[in-house]
Amino acid sequence: MNTKPEDISPKMREFYKWLRGRPGMFIGSNDIHDLNVFMQGMKSCASAFFDEKEKPVLIPEGFTKYVEDYYGEHMSFNSFSFVEHLDNETNNGIAKWFELLDSYLISLGYEPIPEIVTNSDRMNAYMIIDLIKKQYNGNIMFQKPADCNDPDLPECLKELLLLSDGIKETMTHPNTGENMEIGWIIYSYKEICTATKYYKEEYGIPGIVFSGDGGGNPYYIYDGKVYEFDPIDNESVIKADSFEDFFKPES
Repeated sequence: MNTKPEDISPKMREFYKWLRGRPGMFIGSNDIHDLNVFMQGMKSCASAFFDEKEKPVLIPEGFTKYVEDYYGEHMSFNSFSFVEHLDNETNNGIAKWFELLDSYLISLGYEPIPEIVTNSDRMNAYMIIDLIKKQYNGNIMFQKPADCNDPDLPECLKELLLLSDGIKETMTHPNTGENMEIGWIIYSYKEICTATKYYKEEYGIPGIVFSGDGGGNPYYIYDGKVYEFDPIDNESVIKADSFEDFFKPES
């Protein structure tokens, strides 16, 4: 039986996106203490105006324990107070709180909270994630963001890895309801480096290997286009004109 905590309600996710990008518009400051007070009010309103079954999920169950373990301190704090009183590495408590929330969501197999972005490559990364989610009917698993600034990576791939260090396909076990991993849809940064090195040394392919077809043929990006390489015939075939197009459904 699958007993993992419920994901944040869709409307709250949309609200968090804007709150994260423009906290001053909603709470009048960039202070984590003010966010704490604001969210306690949200929690009280949800309890007062919704039945238990209809109440939106504001924060997934278990998040406070996750933050408590992150800081290694056992106190009667909520997640906001832990960041406010114990985090000495950042001057932006709200950003840190959302960073921790993203990590927890990813650990549960849910998407992180999206950011308001103007960077076109980051926007494309979100679009690609949405395309993958639709293609696999939501049966995907995100990873913690990669810590990489590799100049050899195409920007489209790098921005995606900065959101999730690879994406895996999953399935639900028919008997237990357990969420099971099947394999990589997009490799992790480590897998990308390993596969790219191998195929460059063995076959001389010119691009960055990011995935495979499940039958031994790797997919790689070169000059913006996506190719499939056949090691038996030692030939490459173009599969898409862009990384984004590669994940679009065939018309």
